[in-house]
Amino acid sequence: PAALTQGLRDFFGAHTYGRTDADPAARFHTLWSGDRTEIEA
Repeated sequence: PAALTQGLRDFFGAHTYGRTDADPAARFHTLWSGDRTEIEA
């Protein structure tokens, strides 16, 4: 169930994440339903 919820969040854009190689305040999202590009949220 948790993986399904996470997948839905990723697909519909409700999930963002930080990266260790970026500004700590920057948040990112991956466009899983498209070409899987990463955008800054």
